[in-house]
Amino acid sequence: MANFVVEKINEWKSPSGAKLTQIEIRNPAIWVKLRFDPSKDVGARLREVIAVQDIEQFKQGEYFRKEVFDILDPQIFVGPLGGLPFKLKLALLDFVHFKKEAITAGTYKGKSYLSVDLGDTGDVYNSLRLDQSARVARVINETYLSLIKTFSSVAEQAGIEGIKLTTVILHKSFLDQAATPTRDHLEVYVPLDKAQQFGNAEITSQQLMDASVILLNDNRIQAVLTSSAA
Repeated sequence: MANFVVEKINEWKSPSGAKLTQIEIRNPAIWVKLRFDPSKDVGARLREVIAVQDIEQFKQGEYFRKEVFDILDPQIFVGPLGGLPFKLKLALLDFVHFKKEAITAGTYKGKSYLSVDLGDTGDVYNSLRLDQSARVARVINETYLSLIKTFSSVAEQAGIEGIKLTTVILHKSFLDQAATPTRDHLEVYVPLDKAQQFGNAEITSQQLMDASVILLNDNRIQAVLTSSAA
């Protein structure tokens, strides 16, 4: 879902000579041109394809609940996630920008995990300044630790035994600005009891990582969190 503003309304003539009303809507990333038969109620037709309100208002409405959320719900929130309350499910979907494959419940080594795919970090790290260990530590320190606290309550409500966070770390030598970044796939499996202890300030972040399973490109590694200062 995205917010748009109406930029232009004008007449558009097709190659066959048919005249239509064209409404151009835009946001910073996308331009859309909608064309309607002017002999019909253009306003009513427009409201069939877009909601004339902002996203937050749209999500509070009956149409969103019945035609969007209720259709996505059984596809995404399966198994132990199915019993989560509506507002929490909606918050999770908001967090992953409604990418339905980004939230799942699975198992690893016989334990159930709430799995959240964060996509890539959005940053490209300079491999000349940050080696592999430092990059992993940076992502864990800056992103994972706070999310582990957030998602521990979700996992507890769902009766799940742990949290799995996945992301892609992009890096390259900044001496070659044209180079395509290398992609490192980071997965961290955190036992729920350790996440809760960390959230209650009973253990340190390093103790939390030492108790977790960390995989980089499917190989198990250790994370020394102080190395992110490099």
